[in-house]
Amino acid sequence: MSAGELIPTTGLKQCIWKLEQRQTKQYSRNGSSQVIKLGEAFWVLRFEFENMTDANFRALTAFLSRRKGAIVSFSAYRPDRIKALLHSDGNAPSALTVSGDEVTVTMNNSEAFSPGDMISYAAGAGGRYVGEVLSITSHVTNTTVAVVEPAPVAAHATHDAQTEAAWGLFTLEPDSIMLSEPFDITKRATFTARQVEPQSA
Repeated sequence: MSAGELIPTTGLKQCIWKLEQRQTKQYSRNGSSQVIKLGEAFWVLRFEFENMTDANFRALTAFLSRRKGAIVSFSAYRPDRIKALLHSDGNAPSALTVSGDEVTVTMNNSEAFSPGDMISYAAGAGGRYVGEVLSITSHVTNTTVAVVEPAPVAAHATHDAQTEAAWGLFTLEPDSIMLSEPFDITKRATFTARQVEPQSA
């Protein structure tokens, strides 16, 4: 059992990524409203597994049990955004800095991000930031400045940046786990998880 263990994907039908905004909205009779921000947005994931063999199902249930409810985190990536790591093939980022809602990445070539790309990098205390590129502020030679959501956190000294094949750390919502074990068809499982970002050692 270890924090950050990669979730098994055999039998995964879909993995839904939703950016949960932490806010409340008050309405009045005259049609006006006020949005109150309660904190930073975070990712909520919903996993749906189908057509699992007995062996695959047992591997998944053991993985879920190793999470000890919401205590032990796990790693997951966004299946829709799969691309080679930025640091592969000699294309390691030479610098990565964070300021406000922007991430600045300097590459060893002129590859640029695009809106909708995912970006992730190692953060402090063994954490992992993962966010979506909303817009490009600038791209000059090998350096791209991108606005991302949710708000970025400070990068670790060894940032290990990625785009599109981005992954992050999550914890289970234990009450969401639904395991179906019928006798006449193969097994199914559904559950949700929330993003977690360790801030201190």
